[in-house]
Amino acid sequence: MGVRLNVGCGEDVRDGWVNIDTDPRYFGPNVSEGSARDLRRWHRSAETVLLNHVLHLFTYDDADQVLDECAKCLEPRGTLIVVDADIIDVIFSWRIGSYFAPEMQDLVSDDVEPTDEGKILRWATWHGSRRSMWSGESVVERLHRRGLLASEILETSTWAGARASESFVVIGVR
Repeated sequence: MGVRLNVGCGEDVRDGWVNIDTDPRYFGPNVSEGSARDLRRWHRSAETVLLNHVLHLFTYDDADQVLDECAKCLEPRGTLIVVDADIIDVIFSWRIGSYFAPEMQDLVSDDVEPTDEGKILRWATWHGSRRSMWSGESVVERLHRRGLLASEILETSTWAGARASESFVVIGVR
């Protein structure tokens, strides 16, 4: 039976899991240093990998690298769980001002940008920097590309905790 790997755990430290983060504020007896971009130590050894509100911290290219690394960690029949803020909910809430405090309004914006290939990228700028944003559907598609059977689930509270109302959860199985 493999390990359960909580990548980029932050304050979401889970008992019985290998909790890793890059931020020294979280290091301690239950959290080790580890980067989502380099998970070689755990390749093919994890029964479950959890990315809880981590993916949006990366650019799209870096997020693809993170998903590649997480998929490589999975044992046969292993599970990758991706939890993140849903771009649709975040942008809608920002536009109507429902859950962003007034001082955060200037830190969130909705941007679109054409690419050289004629695609439109949609970005959210929040926490003062440009971040990748996702919907459950876009993560399902990304996991399928990595050979995982993936689907979005409706019950988010188990994985997203207090942030369940703004989040999606996608589960992919090798």
